[in-house]
Amino acid sequence: MKIIDLYRYLCSELKLASNNKIEAEAEAYLVFISEKFSTLNGFNLSKESLYGTKRDIEVKNESYNFILEIIKSRKSGMPIQYIINESWFSNLKFEVFLDECRKTLIPRNETELIVNKSIDFISKNDVINALDVGTGSGCIPISILNKIEKDINWIAIDPYLNEIASNNAKKYNMSESIEFKKISIQELQKFKSGKYDLITANLPYVPDTSRIETIVRQEPHEAIFGGRDGLKFIKNLVNALPKILMDNNSIAIFEIDPSQVEYFYSLRDKFKVEIMKDIQSLNRVATLSFK
Repeated sequence: MKIIDLYRYLCSELKLASNNKIEAEAEAYLVFISEKFSTLNGFNLSKESLYGTKRDIEVKNESYNFILEIIKSRKSGMPIQYIINESWFSNLKFEVFLDECRKTLIPRNETELIVNKSIDFISKNDVINALDVGTGSGCIPISILNKIEKDINWIAIDPYLNEIASNNAKKYNMSESIEFKKISIQELQKFKSGKYDLITANLPYVPDTSRIETIVRQEPHEAIFGGRDGLKFIKNLVNALPKILMDNNSIAIFEIDPSQVEYFYSLRDKFKVEIMKDIQSLNRVATLSFK
């Protein structure tokens, strides 16, 4: 079978799993540019070469069998990013899955708003110490450090931290730049390491009663659900800000559910509040800084 025909076959099978042609094609493309598929074939693919110079190459049996396993796993409800252990975020490739006990939230495009806002803030302010709360795969601090030239002391915390975050930092030569700690928000109050100029947080913010897609339920629930109103962990961090956020020229950046914007507006007596919209014009990021 030619490589272009195998790609089309995968697209058609993935469409049966997602019932969405565009999503199926995007997932198939992720598979075909993955390290695993490239290793099996002995060459890398791009969209241009898939439809151009390499489209008529005959695939090896190993590659065909690999695609069959992909289809089987995807139809069982497993996210494609977990199957290939790769997720693209901010133009970088991140590890997200080792096994069912060691996996992280799959990075979303919306979270790049935190990265972009952080980079903008860093470019205008003297940021020395930064904290990422609920780091998961480590994608936020890694992506920020990849795009700036300043030296920043990063601490990244997560009560469910595993080796995935440190693996990603090592991949991009950032092991010395980011210190990962297995610690919860509740323990932030006990920090003796000083205050931070920048705090980023993609915390669990989906209300417990929300209905989510079946495929999303494959991701760690502790990284998704944030209590009855989705604000449980966000409120814990907000309450800790007076002790961990610098008083001047500092900022805390949260990813939020659109329904939570009123909570952040209620904080305007203590903080300067800014709300940012995502590509769908939904309220997605809130920033807090001291008045």
